[in-house]
Amino acid sequence: MNEKTIREHAASLGYDLKPNGCIVVKRAPETAPLALIEFATQDIRWQVLCLCEHEIVLLTLSPYTLGLKRGSLRVISYDDVRAASVESADQGMSRRIVITLDDEELVLNAQREETSALRTSGMFGAWHAENLPTVTKLIGSLGTPAEEGSR
Repeated sequence: MNEKTIREHAASLGYDLKPNGCIVVKRAPETAPLALIEFATQDIRWQVLCLCEHEIVLLTLSPYTLGLKRGSLRVISYDDVRAASVESADQGMSRRIVITLDDEELVLNAQREETSALRTSGMFGAWHAENLPTVTKLIGSLGTPAEEGSR
């Protein structure tokens, strides 16, 4: 999958992505037992996080084709973000993105640009690594930072 396909899909839904505004993320499991279940069942929960002019759009990837899953998206207005932070996770292999809304906390992992070519997001091309610094900087500036972390 390439970034052009993602941009075209987002545009067809009425969203205009910011330049260098999308990355591949994986929703973090809520508990350790869920993490074990996901690992054992190879549950793939990959999404593309897209930064648009006024909102974050999360597009779900099909676990079978690694293409965009039609009709599966989540839109979060920047005005609804109460806090956001980006920190190092998984012994430095990933960046953990925490987006706090009124009624929930969304926790996502994004593979670091230095290692993404060797890991799963490398299947999608170099755009993830190229976009990660820009996206995490913009996300970290949303709301009031929940916690200081590496950006």
